[in-house]
Amino acid sequence: MEPKGVAEIRARLRSWSLIAGLLRLAHVALGLTGTVLPLTVAVFAPAGPDVWITRLLSVLAAVSVAVFTAFDVGNRANGFRAAWQKLNVALLKFDQGLIDSAALIEAYDEGEALLGKADPDPFGSRPHA
Repeated sequence: MEPKGVAEIRARLRSWSLIAGLLRLAHVALGLTGTVLPLTVAVFAPAGPDVWITRLLSVLAAVSVAVFTAFDVGNRANGFRAAWQKLNVALLKFDQGLIDSAALIEAYDEGEALLGKADPDPFGSRPHA
């Protein structure tokens, strides 16, 4: 029988993997939408009288870029994947008897810390001390 809390850690591992995948999908979809829609507007807007379609595509492109930037979806996806990797390795070691439940819980705590970690300067624009 597994120690108390290990089943919850296994469930958390599955949810982190799912969230990482969904965030990566959103990251790609928002990036493509924010790129393709303005190109579509630029290419096809002069060709037709349907101004409302041009406006709609323009608004959707702007919203995609805003969500993409404001929520830093790519960085969040990376955080969930990194946390999943850390916990997955620890769980594999636990299953093989290489670490005890205390070390597994420590890895879970480190994974949680990775989720809250956001890069305040993802483009390296600030000078380093």
